[in-house]
Amino acid sequence: MKVSLFYPPVKSRSEIKEQINPPIGILYIASNLLEKGHKVTFHDGIIEDLDVEKFKQILLKERPDYVGIGFVSILRNAGFEFARVAKEILPNVKVVIGGVHTSIFPIKVLEKYDFIDYIIYNEGEVTFAELIKKGPRGTKGVCYRKGKKVVMNPPRDPIKDLDALPKVRWDLCNMKKYIKNTKESGADYLVYPNFGIITSRGCPGRCTFCASQKLSINVRRHSPKYVYNLVKELRDKYGIKDIYFLDDTFALDINWLKEYRDLLQKKPLDVVYSGQLRANTSDEVLKLLKQIGFYLVNVGVESGSQKVLNSMRKGIVVNQIHQCIETAKKVGLMVKVYLIFGDVSETKEDIQKTVALVNSLPIDEFVWGRLMFLPGSGVAYNKGIPDDWWFKNNYIPFTENFDPALINYAWFLMSVNSFFRQTKFKSKLNHKPWILAAIERLLIIGGLGIFINKIHFKTKFRYDLLAYLFLPIGIILTATGINKKLLEFFLGIKYGQKQSIYFDKDKDIFRDNLSATA
Repeated sequence: MKVSLFYPPVKSRSEIKEQINPPIGILYIASNLLEKGHKVTFHDGIIEDLDVEKFKQILLKERPDYVGIGFVSILRNAGFEFARVAKEILPNVKVVIGGVHTSIFPIKVLEKYDFIDYIIYNEGEVTFAELIKKGPRGTKGVCYRKGKKVVMNPPRDPIKDLDALPKVRWDLCNMKKYIKNTKESGADYLVYPNFGIITSRGCPGRCTFCASQKLSINVRRHSPKYVYNLVKELRDKYGIKDIYFLDDTFALDINWLKEYRDLLQKKPLDVVYSGQLRANTSDEVLKLLKQIGFYLVNVGVESGSQKVLNSMRKGIVVNQIHQCIETAKKVGLMVKVYLIFGDVSETKEDIQKTVALVNSLPIDEFVWGRLMFLPGSGVAYNKGIPDDWWFKNNYIPFTENFDPALINYAWFLMSVNSFFRQTKFKSKLNHKPWILAAIERLLIIGGLGIFINKIHFKTKFRYDLLAYLFLPIGIILTATGINKKLLEFFLGIKYGQKQSIYFDKDKDIFRDNLSATA
């Protein structure tokens, strides 16, 4: 059979400012289908900047028997549009949809869109191959129509041995474009070229802003030997020298890390690493990561308030955040933290605690985002967003518990406080002269702080002009330390004060030293 697999595009590739990585889930499916003897092509709509017309041309040229489209929630409209077009120009083609979004409500997707033939929910490698061979009836992990009735087959068990899957066929995608994108995106990397990989599946976490609880909670991962050979292949074939682990749970298994370190000590690969961490990562794991060759860890802090962390069901306490970041710096790792503002429980006091936390720690860089109600997440469920909403609206809703002026001012104060560390970080990982990185940081601080966000601009010229006008503000605040007084005056907290958490046995709650209750 001829199978054409697609990952849908964003509206315009120019809107993508982050590094673009291949959708490895679809590549796994493609590689397995190739091993089964099928003729398979793969097209990443983002890196290839596909639109509907280009999509049509590909289909008319390839004329596949099956069109497979996988996507996440934010790309759902583009994915459904591709599916509609595929059935329109090739009426006999079987349109198969998969990915996180459709795995959450497969029945509703088929009820809504008659141009889709099959939904593959959860992992698709074995299911897609079996669907082609046997058809939908009795194939686990498939949702299909039987007359006018939608039938959802029982789920397929998660794949236990990931090493048993065929090796990913990187030659199916244009690796040169992904590698080139690393430089274009301004991604943080120490050595060029950089490339992101995923080596595990599943997450035991129960964070309310994530949909993982609706999907697989059982963590499975490739063996250290498999990952070693994968990194070696990427280095030898494509010159990759910097690997970013995209796994949610990369540092979860200390024995796995020890075995991988031992492999590298026997036969070094001359590759450096970065990756994501939970904020309660142990000292021993952090030391292991440094031994493996990590230079940067991205820590999911989310908030400096214990109350908000509990509301998010993060399963960590603020003291662990202090311990993790301080130890990471001691062993020689750079630290970038991720924050989320807008939790339903968050108040001004909680934002104050987040600012205090960031300003009291030796963080090299921080980024923040606004809480999104992703389908399948706990916050979406608790908010009462109906499943039908995702088929009637073309955007992801944000929490309304969000004060842009307050958040931007908090960002402004954190940015000024960490100016020199952020400048050093950007200079080193964006490969720019320090003075250029410093000027860029000052422009951002001076032009995008609370002041500029109070004004709406109709032209880029006005925006740039005001950025330069406020540049002296950033310079003065940074040089004189006035930001410390601003922090105390506007947010009502003592600059650099550490937050300590303790358990009140009498009240059966956590408390902290910044407020009556955490």
